[in-house]
Amino acid sequence: MSVRRRRDRDGLNPFDTDGVLSLQETDASIFGSIAEVDAGRQVARPISIFEIRPDPSQPRRAVPSPIRPYWDGSPDTVGELFSHWYGFAIQERGEEFALEPFLLAQDEAARPERVGPIEASFMDVVELAANIRSNGLAHPIAVARASDGFRLETGERRWLAFHLLYISFAGERKQWERIPARLVE
Repeated sequence: MSVRRRRDRDGLNPFDTDGVLSLQETDASIFGSIAEVDAGRQVARPISIFEIRPDPSQPRRAVPSPIRPYWDGSPDTVGELFSHWYGFAIQERGEEFALEPFLLAQDEAARPERVGPIEASFMDVVELAANIRSNGLAHPIAVARASDGFRLETGERRWLAFHLLYISFAGERKQWERIPARLVE
């Protein structure tokens, strides 16, 4: 049977445009309309790292418990936190080590074979800071409004990494003073 007879038999006319969806209608039926896609979108906006305070009641904490007594939780004293944390990491390692090669993401930065838990948590923040400096921040943090600014909901290590970059790279401070954040209820 020829193609023509089959079309005639099925009653289909390839040139008939009745009931055929437009490209826009086809796209919307497959992927949904643009309005629906944009309806759930949340926009991150830059907020000063000094307006954000971590929530002390949250169980997940980037700062190890032996270091927490040396920090009052204020964004203005994060530099002191890093000083103590670094000191504990040196003590745990048993020798001094330079942070700059790690922050600059240099491959030749010497790493010990065994790393203790305090140094490991500290280096997690250092390596995250180096990654953010090289590649940018992939995921914004989440904050909620508080009486004294904002309360950190998610992203404590990212927030600490921005502080470390702010402290470590004086010439780039303007770039690291504000972190992309989503406002949540």
